[in-house]
Amino acid sequence: MTIRSIPAAKAAVAAGTFLLASVLLTGCGGEKHTFSGVEVSQLDKSIESLDSAWAQHRANGIAATVVDDSRCFVQKGAEGVLGDTALCGPVHYLGQDQTTWDAVKLSGSPEGADKIILGSGTSFGTGQPGANTSLYRADGKKASDKTDLPEPDTKAATAEQAIWDSSSTSGSGSGTQVVTPDGAIKVSSVKISDRTGGASDRLKAGDGNRFGKATVDFTSIKASTGTTFYGNSEPAQPKTTLAFTSGGKNYPIGVLRSGTVTMAVPGDGKDLALAITYEGLTQTVSLADGNLTTTATAYYDGVTGTAKGAKPADLEIGDHTKDGVYTQFSSDALTATRTPYDEKNGWAAEGKAWLVVSGTARAGSTKFLGKSVNFPSENSRANSYYDTALNVNAASVSNVSGEKFTVEAKSMDNDKILSSNGRATFNLVFEVPAAATDFTVDYKVHSAGTLQRNMDKGAPATTSLDYPITAIQLTFAKK
Repeated sequence: MTIRSIPAAKAAVAAGTFLLASVLLTGCGGEKHTFSGVEVSQLDKSIESLDSAWAQHRANGIAATVVDDSRCFVQKGAEGVLGDTALCGPVHYLGQDQTTWDAVKLSGSPEGADKIILGSGTSFGTGQPGANTSLYRADGKKASDKTDLPEPDTKAATAEQAIWDSSSTSGSGSGTQVVTPDGAIKVSSVKISDRTGGASDRLKAGDGNRFGKATVDFTSIKASTGTTFYGNSEPAQPKTTLAFTSGGKNYPIGVLRSGTVTMAVPGDGKDLALAITYEGLTQTVSLADGNLTTTATAYYDGVTGTAKGAKPADLEIGDHTKDGVYTQFSSDALTATRTPYDEKNGWAAEGKAWLVVSGTARAGSTKFLGKSVNFPSENSRANSYYDTALNVNAASVSNVSGEKFTVEAKSMDNDKILSSNGRATFNLVFEVPAAATDFTVDYKVHSAGTLQRNMDKGAPATTSLDYPITAIQLTFAKK
């Protein structure tokens, strides 16, 4: 068979808009055919008229490839019953990924008392042969067995150059969820192909290349909720970058943004993937099946990202009526996040996660009661007061269930306030097994006191006190 490509005519005439005029279709003798229960006459003339209409439709529309035996057929069921849709093809239009058939609805008009003629007043669309029917022509010509016609030729894309369509996003549909400290990313409509674009902007990948394509929807957690993401402050602009990867090589796309991105990439495309990178850690989504490959497992294990512990017990040191140092310690309930990424420590090692424990500790007025030097009499006593600075100087965490472990804090960040009522706000960061979800935390709050001005000279110049807190349980529940 000879394959021929039909060039597009003027763009003002859109594909599929040609209206079939009502065609008087008169039949000849032979096998009886019925439409809507009424006999049809001269079906051969009917189909010839459809052939002419279809040829005009293609000439006025988009470039298409057909073969010599591409033509129009009615769909015939049992006992010569004709379906209400005629099919013309096969045909492969520029801008479509597959060979298809054009379809047009049929209608019947009375001819005499007991027969009808067929006509149509609708435009051509696309369709496929129906079940339990055969493609039929009165002249006996058969449908082509070609099911994969080549698409008309078009220009090649520039290799390794990202093509963005920012207006195209996936909305609320399905996709692969990817998380970075910048926010949540949905990757959908992944595809590996030889062509991209519609009829008006169609491109081919070119020799030795294939197209990678993905739709990216980025949700900035901070922008949408006004909160931080997994306890980490979000940057003003995303740090996450995108690239296509194939054959062990990366083909950069640029900074994370929403839209549909396409690129012609060297190679056969079998391992094409979208690479999503944040500060050295890359997560990939396969363009073949949408599967995610990542070591940041704490984002995806179905465990909540936050937990809350009990309020630690208050502690009183000394007796405010007796000689010596006296103070009272208290603490707010602890909060914790479990995440693969921490701003100060970066990404946790593979198989690990960061446990970030946050809290606030306070010291009441710290004083020293003792014999006065400033007013030396036999029974004189003086209360001398201190400015105090609190900080956590030791911390460890152990697991409650699973294989036993105890680890020391990787970092202890303290926001210290020096005042007569000391306070410390702290973040304790532990690197723990990623599978662990319940913990006990031990830590020590240290208070360093400095004697205030104009206090009794008999008081010590400094104080050093500890507030030990033990066995505070933190449990991260399943979502």
